[in-house]
Amino acid sequence: MKFSLRRSIFIFIAGILLILSARFAADLFNQRIDKIGQSKVFAKELDRKARLAIDVIEDLRHQIRKKGAKRTQLNNDPFFLELYEKEGIVIAVYRNDELALWSYNSISPVSLLRAASNGTEIYKFDNGWYRILYLTNGVDEYCAAILLKNAFPYENSYLDNSFQKDFKQTSLVDISNRSKPGSVKLKADHQSFYLIFDESADMGAVRQLIYILFSILGGLALLVALSSLVLRFVKRIPPWPLFAAYALVVFGLRYISLLAGWPSYITALNLFSPTVYASSAIFPSLIDFCINIVLLLIVASIGRYAIIPNTRKRSLPASIAIFSLLISLLLLYSGWINYIEKGLVLNSNIPFDINNIVGLNLFSFLSIFGSAILYSSLYLLADGAMKFSNRSGIKKEYSILIIVTVTLVSILIQHFMGIRDLIFVLWPPALLLVLSYYRFNRLQSRTNLLKLIFTVVFFAGIASHNFIKYAHSREHAQRQILADKLSVDDDPVAELLYSDLAVHLVKDKGVRRVFEENELHTRETLEDYVLSRYFTGYWGKYNIKMYAFLGDSTTWGKIPAVRPFTFREIEQRIEKYGEPSPMNPQLYYMYNSDDYTTYMAVLPLHYSLSTKPDGFFVFEMSSKLFPQQLGFPSLLIDQSSRANTEAIPYASSRYVGKRLISSRGDYPFQSHPGSFGNVKEGKEYVVKRGYEHLVTRVDHSTIVVLSKPLLSPLDKATTFSYLCVIFGIVLSLGLVIRAMILKRQPLNLNLNQKIQALLIILTLTSLFLFAFATKYYIEQKYSEKNRRQISEKMQSILLEVKSKMGEEESLNYDMSDLLNRMLSQFSYIFFTDINIYSPEGNLLASSQMRMFNEGLLSRKINPEAYAHISYLDEVEYVHEEKIGDLTYISGYTPFYNDRGVLLAYINLPYFAKQTELENEISNFLVSVINIFVLLFLLSILLGLFISQWITAPLRAIRESLAGIELGKTNRLIGYKGSDEIGRLVQEYNIKVAELEHNAEKLAQSERESAWREMAKQVAHEIKNPLTPMKLNIQHLERSIERTGTVDVEQIKRLAANLIEQIDALSTIANAFSNFARMPQATMEEIELAQLLNNAANLYDNFDNVHFINHIPKDADTRIMADRKQLLRVFNNLIKNAIQAVDSIEKGFVEITLKRDSGGFLTEIKDNGSGIKKEDFSKIFVPNFTTKSRGMGLGLAMSKNIVEYSSGKIGFESAEGVGSIFYVWLPEGSDERDSRNVDS
Repeated sequence: MKFSLRRSIFIFIAGILLILSARFAADLFNQRIDKIGQSKVFAKELDRKARLAIDVIEDLRHQIRKKGAKRTQLNNDPFFLELYEKEGIVIAVYRNDELALWSYNSISPVSLLRAASNGTEIYKFDNGWYRILYLTNGVDEYCAAILLKNAFPYENSYLDNSFQKDFKQTSLVDISNRSKPGSVKLKADHQSFYLIFDESADMGAVRQLIYILFSILGGLALLVALSSLVLRFVKRIPPWPLFAAYALVVFGLRYISLLAGWPSYITALNLFSPTVYASSAIFPSLIDFCINIVLLLIVASIGRYAIIPNTRKRSLPASIAIFSLLISLLLLYSGWINYIEKGLVLNSNIPFDINNIVGLNLFSFLSIFGSAILYSSLYLLADGAMKFSNRSGIKKEYSILIIVTVTLVSILIQHFMGIRDLIFVLWPPALLLVLSYYRFNRLQSRTNLLKLIFTVVFFAGIASHNFIKYAHSREHAQRQILADKLSVDDDPVAELLYSDLAVHLVKDKGVRRVFEENELHTRETLEDYVLSRYFTGYWGKYNIKMYAFLGDSTTWGKIPAVRPFTFREIEQRIEKYGEPSPMNPQLYYMYNSDDYTTYMAVLPLHYSLSTKPDGFFVFEMSSKLFPQQLGFPSLLIDQSSRANTEAIPYASSRYVGKRLISSRGDYPFQSHPGSFGNVKEGKEYVVKRGYEHLVTRVDHSTIVVLSKPLLSPLDKATTFSYLCVIFGIVLSLGLVIRAMILKRQPLNLNLNQKIQALLIILTLTSLFLFAFATKYYIEQKYSEKNRRQISEKMQSILLEVKSKMGEEESLNYDMSDLLNRMLSQFSYIFFTDINIYSPEGNLLASSQMRMFNEGLLSRKINPEAYAHISYLDEVEYVHEEKIGDLTYISGYTPFYNDRGVLLAYINLPYFAKQTELENEISNFLVSVINIFVLLFLLSILLGLFISQWITAPLRAIRESLAGIELGKTNRLIGYKGSDEIGRLVQEYNIKVAELEHNAEKLAQSERESAWREMAKQVAHEIKNPLTPMKLNIQHLERSIERTGTVDVEQIKRLAANLIEQIDALSTIANAFSNFARMPQATMEEIELAQLLNNAANLYDNFDNVHFINHIPKDADTRIMADRKQLLRVFNNLIKNAIQAVDSIEKGFVEITLKRDSGGFLTEIKDNGSGIKKEDFSKIFVPNFTTKSRGMGLGLAMSKNIVEYSSGKIGFESAEGVGSIFYVWLPEGSDERDSRNVDS
């Protein structure tokens, strides 16, 4: 894109102003928030929901009166679910103080009625803020709760303490019953509440957007201006110094921007954060990485397409020196690219497990696209270097020798630097050698597609090697850090849970009552009471013992038969092995305890006002052997806690002595260390059974093993396939930009390319449809399988519960501790959580009480499930439920005692299975995408083959048609097929035969016609001088007859006239002889500009003609032609132009030379009388002339000379305006062969 000098300077100044004003423009949007306006929107939405809730209540009142509460509940279950998910509304209906209907179990209906009947209108339940509505007729009570904002006790990927979607505002952050600075007061019907705003949050996104927009526009303006200046001056200033100055200015401005902190002034976005990626001072963030590589690509493009084509020819030694320098710089640049890719992987937290495509994020794809752009810039520079070698006349052997020599020097240098990776060292020279082969062998344009495919495959292979290698190094570093953490065998989840339960345990009045009755109870009684209430669910992975002591450190309770540990002995064990937990100083990790104890906790009890503890609880926790580890729901883990870590993609084990203490993951660890025991100290990697194991020797008796499957060849092929697709997309975008913007040409696809595109599109469509259909199918099948499994587990659990509780008359709250302990055991056996509800739908016991204690669910059964198993008497009901953003499968079944009396409803919430479903779908998608990528690449290759096969006959027809010449034998096409193409080929062969026959007849006719025309013209030309000769002789004869004497003077005059006419006859004979027999051309490399200047200078002395010369002085205008014949052409055209303006007072002849379509176009323009339209077709016909003198052979001979030089000649003319004659000649032969490569 080239602008005028004034416009380029204007764009440059505008770019600087945009960048400088970016922060100021962004600050204009840093206005105060409209709290009143947002509050009004909130109040309006709340009124709408309140009216909706009242309408729903009125409708339910009518339905209950007409159909009864049970039928109303059954009929409205889907509506109730939609009402909560869309509007956040919960309904509860009481009749005669009994719960008759409830719409959702997110909050307790009892708590809702209590708050509503007390007149509370804005209330904070355990899981959120609600607006409460209460209607009653004295008998029936209708309560509605409208969710305003979630308020879970913690947040994670499933629990988000945000406002209900209809109440969300830009800067609204909380609700309160009390006024706070900057809050806005609102009022329900009677109760006031306050909206709290974050005044720093509003307009932040708009402000950032304005800043980024101004910065990008300013940067683009600077680039456009600088590039336009380079394009304008590249033919006037030596190109290499100009390119060096351009690169220095671009990168200098970029470095200044980095020092100024641009664009990282906006750091709120992760794209600007160094925590995502930071490698060096010039790559401090991912956005800086993107900006830098785009600048590199633009500079490389300017060098390739503006600098190299305008490089002047130098002496061979100078050209070799420059080429050697270019190769050295290219090898240095390729090494720098490897270094940048290494930093991109090792100095970031961006996932690069490319064969697991669903595990990648936006930053991953930005980084991979950036890598593709880096390789593209290298390719442009390498191709430019090869073009320079070709243009400079460096022989192929010299070029290869230079590449090999520089490569050997590079290998030696890298060897001394400690770089031993052969692929790292050898891929740059391999690329240069391939490009050199392509250039010097003058491959035709039909190989361009293969060249592009090679480029994509080559760079994808290098990038996959680098990403796999560096990702492996990063994984090793992370695994070693993790191994150090696992060496201490701590359990963050257990530490988190203990800190929570310790608070509740101390406050438990039941525990206090039992503790204070120490003379009545044994340790086992207290242990059973405490463990059944607090150490269930996740604690099933530990064997837990409990000891109780009084305040004076004596043993609590009745003296047991076996003496327990004394408090002093426990203190000594803790002093010897214990290390306090960072989460709770009263919990100790027992480092290498000789009895395999993992944790010990000492909990002081303060029941009185004394500063000294009234007693102590001591808990001893040791890992069970080979635990299956019931998955602790991530729903219950706070994202801010240390326990909220990502799933570790390793199998792990811990050996103490010769015994396996714990293990997890898919690898089948042995019960003894085996070959892992050969590691005597430190860390060592061991490959065994398809896994790579990091074995860490903690001490003489403890070994920790972290194992991960080895990367298979298929995984590496998948990574390569993904990179092929991504690099292909980048290349395609580059070609589109080049074709549509730089060259301003539409994308015209030939038949071959259309067939390839069609096959690729069909393959893509089929694969996408297959993926979606299969995803749907696997979800359905997995759902069915889970429903069967949950049904089977419910029946198994039902049998176990019946064997324990089948003789009971009823289950009540007094049995909760026993039921909790029983459910905890069953949950560990069946690998699922279990809840038990009373026949009225109230929670009796759970293996995961924390779910209810922290308000994630109310203690009321799901109303939809209750309606099916209670009202419809279904023996089993399985459906989906939701907590926060977690959707899971939940099954219900009734439990009857041995006498057939309904005692309870058993519920199995399948949290773990939901995670398995997500993982299975994710793994399936990875597999499908892997197959998809491989099939996509195969479809491209197949498309190439099929398109070549289909279009081969058409290509043969095209080539044959292009080679058809009259008077020569034209080759027939050999195609044996009987399809449409075969019939087309058959018709073509018939027409070729007919054409040859007709051509012979036409040639015969034309020869005869030409000879007749030639004879007429020769006769006419000869007759003209013969007539005066005859008249002169007749006149002499009459004079002699009349006078009888001979006049000597008259004889002399007659002789002179006759000689003159004979000379004219001789001239005519020579002219026709020269036209019939053109001299043999001697092709040589000539400078067209110099030849034109020489021709124009011959006619510079015409006073009445003004010459205008547009012939470049220093441009490279080399062509292959016969110098003398071409000079004859231009002499003839210039002379014709001069003669055309000879009679005009202000005549001019304008000569222009410019590059056009791979050659040079010469225009010779005059403002003479012009040519009549009816004479256009005769201009290049021999013997046609519009002048009073001459034989009309000049233009005919010029046409022959130009066409023999593979050029074209033409003209434009308007009568009374003037004429323009065009002569187009191709570049020199070497450059013509290289043009196809450039394209």
